[in-house]
Amino acid sequence: VAGFYCHHGQHYADSCLNQDQSAWTRASVGLVFSISKFAEFIFAPVLVSELSNVGSTFLTVLTTLGIGGTLLIFGFVVYIRDWKTFLAVCYAIRIVQGILTVGNFVAVYALLVTILPDNLSFANGSIRGFAGFGYAVGPLIGGSLYDVGGFVLPFVVGSVLLFANGVLLIFVLPNVDMEAVSKRAASSEVKVLQTLKVAWIWVAMATLFSANFMSGALEPELALYFHRWFTTSATVTGLAFFLFGIVYACTGPSVGYIVDRGVVTIRVVQGMGLLLALLGALMSGPVYFLGWSRSLAVSFLAMIPLAIGESFIITMGGPDITVTLSESGFGTPHELRYVVAGLTRAPLALGKACGPVAGSVIVSLVTYPSGVALIGLLFLTLALVVFARGLISILIARCPCKMTAPRSVEGEELMESKPD
Repeated sequence: VAGFYCHHGQHYADSCLNQDQSAWTRASVGLVFSISKFAEFIFAPVLVSELSNVGSTFLTVLTTLGIGGTLLIFGFVVYIRDWKTFLAVCYAIRIVQGILTVGNFVAVYALLVTILPDNLSFANGSIRGFAGFGYAVGPLIGGSLYDVGGFVLPFVVGSVLLFANGVLLIFVLPNVDMEAVSKRAASSEVKVLQTLKVAWIWVAMATLFSANFMSGALEPELALYFHRWFTTSATVTGLAFFLFGIVYACTGPSVGYIVDRGVVTIRVVQGMGLLLALLGALMSGPVYFLGWSRSLAVSFLAMIPLAIGESFIITMGGPDITVTLSESGFGTPHELRYVVAGLTRAPLALGKACGPVAGSVIVSLVTYPSGVALIGLLFLTLALVVFARGLISILIARCPCKMTAPRSVEGEELMESKPD
């Protein structure tokens, strides 16, 4: 679905702007695509408590069918002739779609935590892997359908596929007993506010935000950079993002499997992801202090570290928040599955919504290479914080002195020394 919107975004914007420059500004048209992410950011923490009472299996089927319905309706809004009505309908559809996307993400994540409690990183990586594959093939399939049947056909085909998927899920999804949700999970709306008191939660959410902020800022600007400096065709630009999606899709499940086997820790993977994303951003320019001249090959290959870095960060986001909350005494991973899904989805959505706007502003003020270098400083700062956090955790775990044990021993000795 996101791939379809990605491909048709420029066609949609150009069509609206050409028809009525006064009514359709680029800001209003761009908001049609970003408003769903703002809806996800707002409703992800708020709806957690309500979604936990619905049930993962039923919610997955319902939201899949609902997203298919919104996709179908959006394909026909081009026939609305009144500009204000057209804009209002587009905003309404995208807001509803954002809310349904939150529900679908929370339900799927909760299902995987319930079914695969000992393979949480692999489960989360699988979600990201299939999402990356969808981003890779979505524009390709959407473009082909657009050439055949115009604007409407890709959305009709996409909605039919989602409807078929929703019906299939009724028969293949396990009937998970959701009545076993504990009282802590039932009061997850209050718990979301409580979790924000944990300082490391903000670091975890900032890391997730940075990943989607970077991709959101670079995607439109990098496409313009390719076209402006290398006069590449749309096919070459599409191949670059196809490479990004394929690498992203393969990395998520792989790194999740490795983390679940204890080969490497979550925070080490996050730190490596931040540094790889920084390297990819610097290569995409490339920035002047690397000593490289402007090269299409270097910019093209930059998609590989960018994809691996973003996949590392996002794949480890849910498990990192889960571990952090469990260590802080908020409950088990099963009890926290809805809250973790909400805390994971909110910063991802905000980063995706703010990235394109911030990227265009930064690049308009400075050059593209300097702009990505400025954005890269965010990754470098977070990488240092994440590595420091991991080091602190290791030192605490290996510390031979425990504050509670000496006190109990001392108390026992004092009691034993006292006469009857």
